[in-house]
Amino acid sequence: MLNKVVFWASIFSVGMTTSQLHIQANAVTEANIAQSPKTSNSPKLKSTSTPTRDRLTPAERERRKLEAAERVVKANELFDRGLQKANSGDRQGAISDYSAAIKLNYKFARAYHYRGVLKSLKPNNQQWALYDYNRAIQLAPNYADAYSNRGLLKAEQLNDLPGAMADFNKAIQLAPSYATAYANRGLIKETKLKDLPGAIADYNQAIRIEPNSAIAYYNRGNLKSQKFNDTPGALADYNQALRLDPNNAIAYYHRGTLKDTKLGDPQGALADYNRSIQLNPQSASAYNNRGVLKAEKLNDIQGALVDYNQALKLNKNDAKAYHYRGVLKLEKLNDLAGALADLNQAIELDPKYASPYFNRGILKAERLNDPQGALVEYDEAIRLNPNYANAYKVRGRLKYDRLNDRPSGIKDLQQAAKLFQKNGDLQSYQSAIDSLKKWGITGG
Repeated sequence: MLNKVVFWASIFSVGMTTSQLHIQANAVTEANIAQSPKTSNSPKLKSTSTPTRDRLTPAERERRKLEAAERVVKANELFDRGLQKANSGDRQGAISDYSAAIKLNYKFARAYHYRGVLKSLKPNNQQWALYDYNRAIQLAPNYADAYSNRGLLKAEQLNDLPGAMADFNKAIQLAPSYATAYANRGLIKETKLKDLPGAIADYNQAIRIEPNSAIAYYNRGNLKSQKFNDTPGALADYNQALRLDPNNAIAYYHRGTLKDTKLGDPQGALADYNRSIQLNPQSASAYNNRGVLKAEKLNDIQGALVDYNQALKLNKNDAKAYHYRGVLKLEKLNDLAGALADLNQAIELDPKYASPYFNRGILKAERLNDPQGALVEYDEAIRLNPNYANAYKVRGRLKYDRLNDRPSGIKDLQQAAKLFQKNGDLQSYQSAIDSLKKWGITGG
């Protein structure tokens, strides 16, 4: 009765909070931040001038010129040290070095840009990151990288979609062969603008430009899996993304979900979830999905409980983990009090989450002999999710068998059958039709 949640690339975070910008799937990564393309679009430093220059003696002008050159050299050294710190995971140390470089050379556009990338990863730093991107672009108007990353910030953290699209378009105009900008724009078209044809076109173009773009393959794989129902195409894209980037934790996670939910390969899914967690031990969502797999497909009840507990240790406000653990306690551990507590907590954290209401109804109907209380729960689950086929099915049976409301029960089961058929769940559809036949109803 548990519905597995498929997490999107835009909300599953390598940095381990679902609200954080997912740099690995989107833009300049900390692993490759030092590899920003050095093209004609890269910023160039401009020399400074002094208002009193004509009054200076030749010796004083030469001294100041040498001091300015020394500052630029020192700023570059600090910038390079910042890159090394960023690549080793020391974000705050990198930000400090970039800031020191800017203090020595206030026209250092790359330092502003790279500091902006790291600031965008910190909570409540959106406006500071935006300032840095704006400053980088002001100093270097042809800086394609800065436009692309500013576009991500606007789309994912500032809710400025028109501004984001304008930035991506500008980045592509400045650098027509900039594959990452196409991949970024495709992601926003997919997840924010619901422009799926536009998204797939951008991913395809990114791959044409850069056949080794793991990001583009990964994003295209998500789109094929979750919107186009192209399971073979999605698997091929995930496989290619992982060939190109074998340490991409989120790609393992999504390939594991595909193997689990669409390919019927639980052992392959387990291997992918294990690898994802090995690479990224802070991912609550990976523990959640591995727990569901263990509970539903592998009969590893204790292993599932351990995974749900770990997910909640990582994120105590994870309504889904409470829901999954509550269902496990209800269905496998016969811990009714623990199940009810977990389902209640899931609803408290997310009152619009339909599944905990559904399973709390199951608990009341099947374990607590409270059919009226169960009816209230099923009603709420259907109100929140009008296409919840299982909720119509159990509500229909409850009404018909226990509440003496047979006409309404038949209507609910007929609706369940329609939804099962629409969703391609032919086994559940046939089960609903068989129940209707037992009640003397033919034709669904």
